[in-house]
Amino acid sequence: MFDSAAQPKVIEEAPSPYISDDTRKKMGRDAVKLAKSVNYEGAGTVEFLVDESDNGQVINFLEVNTRLQVEHPVTEEVTGFDLVEMQLRVASGEPLGVSQDEVTVTGHAIEVRVVAENPATNWMPSTGEITAFDVSDDVRTDTGIRAGAVISPNYDSLLAKVIAYAPTRHDAARLLARALRTSQVKGVDTNIDMLVATLGERDFLAAKTPTAYLAEHPDVLTPAGPVGDDRVALLLAAVFAEERRTRGDDKHHGFAPSGFRTLRIQGQRQTWTDGATDHQVEYVVDSRSTASVSIGAWPTPTDDGATRTSACLPAVFICGGLGSPGGRRHHSSSLSRRLHRRSARWKARVRSLFTQLPRFVEHELDDAGGGPVCPLPGTVIAVHVEVGQTVGEGHVLMVVEAMKMEHKITATTAATVGEVRFAVGDRVDQGDLLVALEATE
Repeated sequence: MFDSAAQPKVIEEAPSPYISDDTRKKMGRDAVKLAKSVNYEGAGTVEFLVDESDNGQVINFLEVNTRLQVEHPVTEEVTGFDLVEMQLRVASGEPLGVSQDEVTVTGHAIEVRVVAENPATNWMPSTGEITAFDVSDDVRTDTGIRAGAVISPNYDSLLAKVIAYAPTRHDAARLLARALRTSQVKGVDTNIDMLVATLGERDFLAAKTPTAYLAEHPDVLTPAGPVGDDRVALLLAAVFAEERRTRGDDKHHGFAPSGFRTLRIQGQRQTWTDGATDHQVEYVVDSRSTASVSIGAWPTPTDDGATRTSACLPAVFICGGLGSPGGRRHHSSSLSRRLHRRSARWKARVRSLFTQLPRFVEHELDDAGGGPVCPLPGTVIAVHVEVGQTVGEGHVLMVVEAMKMEHKITATTAATVGEVRFAVGDRVDQGDLLVALEATE
């Protein structure tokens, strides 16, 4: 088991919808006064935290960064200034060329950080090769990532900054959500689904976004995606896209019908998961163009061995279409084009992820008698146990650093430490057994 210590920053915007015009002007005056007091020249950022009190908004100074920040594009979008160009000109000895009174704000800009992390699994970083990277031209995308780039555990997980500008905040959020929803970033897990869900969430659109927003809105971390018949359609599209792929890869048994058995008593059974729910699917390919499908719990035998009639939800995959009990028809050809495969997973462009679960599962090492395995490649930065020590559930065993994030490796049950396999400074790979644990009575 692991725990990430990351506190993600995912969305920045300008101007802030939270602070008043008076507060904004005061912060600007204080920032300029601070820079002048130390004779600072060049680009920099003065950060404040704003809170509410009975007497109005309270400004708290936080820190100064003598550089541009990740969120500088939103300032560029609403002011019209190229901050990178301005800092380079000042650094070369040229005057700034603009006075404070000439800085005005027009419209609204929102920036999101697309990162190689999975919000649904405590922001677990993801590594691997980017097999596709395509974001709409309707928005600004600052990135150095292209298809073929390799995301390693040695650097920050930031893949891109995507920025939308519009006359109003709602328009900017809508434009950005649409661009992300139609984007294609394949090869690693990302937070794009979470960003789309947040940009359309009621409190976000109402500018109710305190620092505790993500903790108070866990639903945006695991957005459900399409529901009802649409979700059934996407699930079956994944099932038959995988059926087509595996049949195409089989060079030796193409003469036999799909699911062929010498004693056939049932259809092909598969279990797929969307991360929250497991879906049991049974299907029989009737011909080249049709298949009979049941979705739901498979019938189980009674004490006398008889099999009850299935109470599954029936559906039928017909030629180029999919019919379901709701009476709606979904064309498999268009659905297949909206799906892409990564390992045993199929993901739709409408942001639904289905993973086929293996029929036979090996026992996990992450139990007493085995031990926790490393969730991703990284470096051990702390070891908190020694051989012979007794630990309990939740006890921190090691801390592994990867992609500039610290991951606490913890025990899942009471056990005794039998072996500590790595020391501080050691490199570890995904799947490495970190600490061998022995069950205690």
